[in-house]
Amino acid sequence: MKISTNSAAAVLLTGAFLATSCANDVETSVNTDPQGNAISFTASVGRSSRATEIKLDNLGDFAVVAKGIHPEGTLYNSYLIGDANGGEIAHFKDLTGSGKDQYGTWTLDRSVYWPTSLDRVLFIGYTTLKRGADNKSENSEGGVLGDATFSITSDKPTIANFKPLKCALTANDADNSDEIWADGEGQKDLLVAFKDMVRGSNTTVKLQFRHALTQLSVTASQGDLDANDDHRIVKVKGAWIVNAAESGTLSATIESKKVDNKITVTNKTTWTPSGTATYGTYYDGIRELNGTTTTDILSKSLMLVPQSLTKWNKSETDKGAYIMLLCRIELKHSGATHTGSDITDIAIEGNNHYHQLFPVNATYDGSQYGFVCVPIDTDWADASTDTNAPDCKGAGKHYTYNLDICGKNSGAGIYPPTPEKDKLIPSGATVEALVLKDGNYEKQTVTLSVVDRPSGKNVGDAVLDDPIMFSVTVADWTDDSGEWKDGTESNASED
Repeated sequence: MKISTNSAAAVLLTGAFLATSCANDVETSVNTDPQGNAISFTASVGRSSRATEIKLDNLGDFAVVAKGIHPEGTLYNSYLIGDANGGEIAHFKDLTGSGKDQYGTWTLDRSVYWPTSLDRVLFIGYTTLKRGADNKSENSEGGVLGDATFSITSDKPTIANFKPLKCALTANDADNSDEIWADGEGQKDLLVAFKDMVRGSNTTVKLQFRHALTQLSVTASQGDLDANDDHRIVKVKGAWIVNAAESGTLSATIESKKVDNKITVTNKTTWTPSGTATYGTYYDGIRELNGTTTTDILSKSLMLVPQSLTKWNKSETDKGAYIMLLCRIELKHSGATHTGSDITDIAIEGNNHYHQLFPVNATYDGSQYGFVCVPIDTDWADASTDTNAPDCKGAGKHYTYNLDICGKNSGAGIYPPTPEKDKLIPSGATVEALVLKDGNYEKQTVTLSVVDRPSGKNVGDAVLDDPIMFSVTVADWTDDSGEWKDGTESNASED
């Protein structure tokens, strides 16, 4: 099959999987079109309040499933393209032209023609691939869906067991430019498309690809600080969202019927999340908060299953959601000495000295970091008031959590359940810290020391005083540059 792409622009990406329904027992004819014209596809452009656009020259291979629609409105059992277990791969061939005149070609491994007995066909497209990627996931021969699977049972097309990837905490999996271990670095966008089309003189099928996932970023600042006052210094080594869904199944129910001699095809899509997992970023350096300036502490945005988060209830065993940070908090004062106290509990650098506030310790130890958290309960599954949008309203949306840490009216959060450190931090992790040597403090690279919750403190207790304050913004998953994004960008704008 030849797939020509008239690129009056980019691919429309909003949020939902759109699919097929039950069928009757009539078989479709596969006779070659008398004109010899193979069915072709074009990646069309659309606009909506929830649209995200990418340029045509980033779209990679995708899979296509097609079923005929009976004159009475129901779907045939047989398949024009693909089968109940998945679609046929449309391989990118070339692009020609530029601007509004640009078009591209994708080719199936065989030519498919519109059967003479069919007037209407339902097409489904799906992919996680950008240009240049092969049809393998990181873990298996996963095709264009990675390790997920596509199937159609009765009236429910389904993408089952879609599982956002996690990075391995090895040297090879780090972003070597700045030594960052980020789950978002390798996570793939899930794109889906749906089109029911009536036969005409033009056999080109316009597929609108849509985002099916939710994008997540985490930023932090210190709210309402007076720049002239001493304030707490927050150094962050990593950030994670804990107890988000580990995987999900995206299903659609198609209703195809004939009313008043007119066939209508509608769909209802839902995500079913399952399991829990921790997703986030650890970096070899530190992200030091700079007052009210916003700092991206996740570094690489995540692409996760749309879901409704249940807030963690502050117990060791509860599986509610929270944002967790690995951090260190100090207090900076002017002067090489501290009047009225023994200076053995501080570190001196130039004309300033630093007190260690967290992790709690009787002496200053710059290698020490600890975990803090803030519970969250955002509903990613219902972020839109658009009544025409699919059920998965959180799909195609970019949520940004803005944390206010140690600001004028905020604290350092609360103690989380005991984390599995070996799954979050690479072995042999180090940190640059002030170290006392030969009577003087100097910066050295030392082994990171992750300090457990101190005795006398319980899970859910405040780390220092007040909790971390936070706000959530949600924006359309826009792409002003026209470049395809995996989970590597954090540039959402506020609504």
